[in-house]
Amino acid sequence: MSRLQNLFNKHWFLLGIFALTLVAAILRFYQLGQVPHGMTWDEAAIGYNGFAVFNTRRDEWLVRLPVSFQSFGDYKAPLSIYLNGAFTHFLGMTLWAVRFPFALASTLAIPGVILLTAELLHLTGMGSSEDLKQNQTKVHRWALFVGLLMTFSPWQLHFARIAFESGMMLSFIIWGCWCLCKLLNQTKPVWKQSFLWTFGTVLMFAAALYTYHSAKLFLPLMLLVFVVLFRRSFWQKKLWIGLAGVSGLIALWPMIKDTLWASGGERFTQATVAGLPISLREKIVQVIEHFFVHLSPQFLVMGATTTLRHGDGHWGVLLLPTFALVILGVIFGLFNLTKWLWSYTSHHTISATARFCLIAVFWILIGLIPAAMGRDVPHSNRALTALPGFLFLASWALFELIPFLEQTKLNQHLSGSKHEENLLVKSVLGLFFLLYFFLSLQYLRSYYTVFAADSAKDFTDGYLQAAQFAAAEEPNSDKILFTSKYGQPYIFLLFVRKTNPIWYRGGSLIKYEFTDQIKQGDLDRNKTTIVATPDEIDPKFADEKVYGSDGAVRFVLVKPKQQ
Repeated sequence: MSRLQNLFNKHWFLLGIFALTLVAAILRFYQLGQVPHGMTWDEAAIGYNGFAVFNTRRDEWLVRLPVSFQSFGDYKAPLSIYLNGAFTHFLGMTLWAVRFPFALASTLAIPGVILLTAELLHLTGMGSSEDLKQNQTKVHRWALFVGLLMTFSPWQLHFARIAFESGMMLSFIIWGCWCLCKLLNQTKPVWKQSFLWTFGTVLMFAAALYTYHSAKLFLPLMLLVFVVLFRRSFWQKKLWIGLAGVSGLIALWPMIKDTLWASGGERFTQATVAGLPISLREKIVQVIEHFFVHLSPQFLVMGATTTLRHGDGHWGVLLLPTFALVILGVIFGLFNLTKWLWSYTSHHTISATARFCLIAVFWILIGLIPAAMGRDVPHSNRALTALPGFLFLASWALFELIPFLEQTKLNQHLSGSKHEENLLVKSVLGLFFLLYFFLSLQYLRSYYTVFAADSAKDFTDGYLQAAQFAAAEEPNSDKILFTSKYGQPYIFLLFVRKTNPIWYRGGSLIKYEFTDQIKQGDLDRNKTTIVATPDEIDPKFADEKVYGSDGAVRFVLVKPKQQ
């Protein structure tokens, strides 16, 4: 391949990365503060604790610079909260600002997964095979195809638009794996580049581990897979790998100490089957059952979910064409399994194709472990780590399908009016992309209309407006009755009031009474503001009403009366 052709291919590859990143940014930032309409407890907790730590170095419990945030007793990982504090400080205490860093991280995952795919192809040996040496365009097309699937992925898009840590963690993992592959792919020992990729690997993996608890299960196991598949490359870079290991232990020591000897490990017991009072055999059976729930068409395609916070309830986490390619990848993998095993037995080597397929499969299986160990299933939030594995497998299936179709007699005998070749291949690819983009548009339309309305309850829609009303009535009230029927009302008031955590623990909310026992008779109380549900107080007595995105009354607001 000439130098001019290489330059031309690289130019179009970079242009493709830019185009997909731009589309991803539009999809992830458009109406970011309006859809989903409402703020969950976790989003409010992340926003407020980030604000508190950034301004006072203490969280809502007055713990100084915590390594894990107690919050509602779920001990959140810290990095996303610290980052959120910086963003809300400069952009304001708004829902849009709270979600901004998560949308940004998820957008940056798009160029990350494209570059990672290209590096993986080279690392497995596929990028250096004869046909790809003559046509580097295939590597670029393969990588861009994975980027395309990620850009329009309902799974990734959903968690990009809410302040849930899994999307940010996934971005760090992707970029960390890219840095690792760059290190392993180095043919010349240039110490500056080796240091850069080593530092990048440690930084990104440490960031992922400090962002969301699922990374604590995924990363060690996935790194073990890389070591086994690419042990020769690891051995050649043993000094840099050793440096990365030592640096990683130093960087992760606060987290390790907090997990083993403080409260950081409590989340594992709370959220997984490990904390259930059942036998070990029953726990193993549950994990296996949960595993298959996350591999079922009901979850992957049909939108099965326990809450609309984790999906829209109508569309699955994979679009149907992507799921079809995943199934095709499984079929191709099983079809080639005997050949791969024979090759390994005879030559003690794993083929490039088998390596890439194994990476995809193990990425899926390991990525699903946090969700499979959880008590609530299906749980797309904890399972999000598996998404790149599904996309790798789907892309591998497509690029296995193309040469398979090219060799069929039907394809060889078909020709167009102008003697065009490979009509069967072009027809299949055309049908795939047409269906893929049609379903993508249908999903987006449903997301901004049906889901935006249906998710009002799950996203505690109206809490912010109700909290703003209550805060504005504080000077006129001796007491503020605030319903607790929707759960955790205090965190929304702390968020809206921008309350210093020291003031909060000193009694700043003394006027508030959080209760689920508000009755009609409370309307007669003197100088009392009431924030109630329509089940507690008839909306006809309201001075103001807060409506959800579904059009239903969410809060009944009553101003204080002088008697």
